[in-house]
Amino acid sequence: MKRGRSRKGYNYHHIKPRSRGGQSVDSNMLFLKMDKHNALHRIFWNSSPKQILKMLINFEEDFKTIFGDVSFEEAAKIFERMLRIKKWGD
Repeated sequence: MKRGRSRKGYNYHHIKPRSRGGQSVDSNMLFLKMDKHNALHRIFWNSSPKQILKMLINFEEDFKTIFGDVSFEEAAKIFERMLRIKKWGD
């Protein structure tokens, strides 16, 4: 892994979390903007890719129950605004 190439405002994300045995090798790393990396952890904690997929499938199934007649695009905008609140989730 060539960590020396990191840029300000970016960092590495482990696809399989280190806490679950993931290693710091190129095939297990994503180079993300810090805000996207932080959002991943706020939303999915240290979930495995399979667990994240299950959450997304469940979300899709429950979307209309949660949001009613709101379009997915409008719900996404609402969610993005929520993520911009600095202390959201604390």
